[in-house]
Amino acid sequence: NHPSAIKVSDGVSYPELVEKVNPDRNHPDFAKIRSGIYIFDMVVNEKGEVVDPFFLRGPEGGGEAYLKAVLARWRYKPALRGGKPVSVFITVTFSFSP
Repeated sequence: NHPSAIKVSDGVSYPELVEKVNPDRNHPDFAKIRSGIYIFDMVVNEKGEVVDPFFLRGPEGGGEAYLKAVLARWRYKPALRGGKPVSVFITVTFSFSP
């Protein structure tokens, strides 16, 4: 629950990804990640930090929890409303092939 987070809309910019962390092939859960397209909902807070990524869809196999941890390490230039940073809800879609 993030009561201060808002949806990206008119007057609210989309956050800009500035640091993308990839899964570590040496991590024990890496082998659980299946090839395919993954969709996560998450909040990007006013500091550009990812908060509570939530797995929506994608190949299931046990790697979703590890991907959530990886997404939590991504960093964004925060969304802005009226020139001030705000927390926003976003949906991220990406493909993965180990």
